[in-house]
Amino acid sequence: METSGRYLSGSFHHRGYPQALGGKCPRTALLRPCRRVVSRTNGVGCGAWPTVRPAFPSTYVTHNGPVDDLARLWAALLYCGPGAVAAHLSAAWLAGLVDEAPALAHIAVPAERRVRAQPGIRIHRSTLLVSSRHPAAQPPRVRVEAAVLEVAHTSESPKQVVDVVLRATQRRLTTPARLGQALQGRTRQRWRSLIGDVLADVEAGVASPLERRYARDVEGAHGLPRGLRNAPEADCDGTRYRDVRYGAWRLVVELDGREAHPTEEAFRDRRRDNRAVSEGDAVLRYGWREVVGDFHRLGRRGQGQGSELTAAVGFPRSRAG
Repeated sequence: METSGRYLSGSFHHRGYPQALGGKCPRTALLRPCRRVVSRTNGVGCGAWPTVRPAFPSTYVTHNGPVDDLARLWAALLYCGPGAVAAHLSAAWLAGLVDEAPALAHIAVPAERRVRAQPGIRIHRSTLLVSSRHPAAQPPRVRVEAAVLEVAHTSESPKQVVDVVLRATQRRLTTPARLGQALQGRTRQRWRSLIGDVLADVEAGVASPLERRYARDVEGAHGLPRGLRNAPEADCDGTRYRDVRYGAWRLVVELDGREAHPTEEAFRDRRRDNRAVSEGDAVLRYGWREVVGDFHRLGRRGQGQGSELTAAVGFPRSRAG
């Protein structure tokens, strides 16, 4: 962090008391809201001290405006002291894994340290900071792989675990290999088996929670052929990616989760479907309701009672057909 003089002139607006004294900030400026003129002899230059407000004990806000999420996180890090890093949901937010800042600032400190809890801060004591701390990112934080596993560890349902792991890979924040390596380095990890299964699915090309559910509850549960997933295909408009392609049967299955297929892009889906049909492919499109609520019907095979997936296209059909 910068010295107090530069700090007050336009960088961040939080200061631990010892750090501020090291920057020749007058003690009175930190003990009460005030405006003071600082002489050049203090090494700061002439000017007025902004109003100073406490954020946490020994940590102060030196501006009059609202304290945003990033500034609040910096204040929590300063309060927690040496070795403190953003972790869990706070690190996930900084990495772009979650879109909204958490209500509490999640801060990890070395396991041997004791930091008094404060409203607005969730303190995590960790023995893994040496390996999980990001070497350069600011604010200080754990690596994205550690953040993913920490969020998964406290998830309440398998769906939440699947969502966070797939979101990390779908947004290209990390890779299955890096997550797998981080998972191996943690001796205590809730949902370990599930996370391993999801990473294996991602390696196989599954890119969304809906695709994973389809692979498990439709293909896997009913012994259907395993399709080719998200493979690039040349197109007159560029490169296209089909969710699942069964090449031997000239069948394409598109899985419409809201994240992957927003409403404003529906016209593109229809155009791709129409082009596929004109090229001789059959296209079936399913959403969460069909895959989750009626997956037995989707996967059912038998004379007279097959679904569109199994009967209308003739599943299973010989490769010659």
